[in-house]
Amino acid sequence: MDSTEDGTPGTPGPLSGFAVYSSSDLEEETAQDTAGGPESAGEGASEDFGERYIEPEDIPVTHNVRMRPGSSLSIGRRNVYRTDRRGVPHFVPGWLPAHARAHYLRTCVAAAAVAGAAVAGSAVMALAGTGSNPEYTALAAEENLVRGEVVSVTRSTEPDPGNPVLFRTTEATTVTYEADGARTGHIETSTTDAVPPLAQETQLAKGDGLDLYVDPEDPDHFVVSDPGEPGKTNVLTFIPLLPAAAGTAAALIARKKMLLMRQLEEQS
Repeated sequence: MDSTEDGTPGTPGPLSGFAVYSSSDLEEETAQDTAGGPESAGEGASEDFGERYIEPEDIPVTHNVRMRPGSSLSIGRRNVYRTDRRGVPHFVPGWLPAHARAHYLRTCVAAAAVAGAAVAGSAVMALAGTGSNPEYTALAAEENLVRGEVVSVTRSTEPDPGNPVLFRTTEATTVTYEADGARTGHIETSTTDAVPPLAQETQLAKGDGLDLYVDPEDPDHFVVSDPGEPGKTNVLTFIPLLPAAAGTAAALIARKKMLLMRQLEEQS
């Protein structure tokens, strides 16, 4: 709206930039009114008697395609269509169902490609053992499992060399086991704490039994069986499956809309 120099409202200007729905019947009616002149528009008609707004729900529907009411599609900055309260899609001038179908096809292909790449990435990560201990996973096989016995445990506590305010407790355990003959091995574990431990109990004690995975090519090399140790398939290898699920859902939704646009194109 324009205003005068003293700030009072002036003559309102023309409106622009909003969507108007039209139909072939409305265009014929408008053409007839224009040919008849202003007098045929009746009393109270405006100067722009040839322009008229029509509600989307008033447009005759020639197809049975329905979508979610209020849904829309924008390609770039152009709003291609919007559905009315009945779920009927109305296209803006210059756009056809074929354009929307092509867009949904591209979206379906792209989303499916993303899902496939994510699944492939998850498989590669599992094969590579991402997030697991390569040495442990290489030896953790049932045929490599033997039973060992603890024969001695020694423990020492001293200031941590890297941080003098901390204390490091080291436990050295000696075990015996059978693998191509009687063998003896050593296990060393260490923990760090802000205060020296008061209790004298060790993690393992003499006479305790434990399971060992022994390297068949080098029986002196072994790892202690630990059910909590991550395998080749673990939390990290499952992470790519989240975008894979999202991509699959997006591809299915796009495919459904693509088929609706094809149906609308065939019925139009």
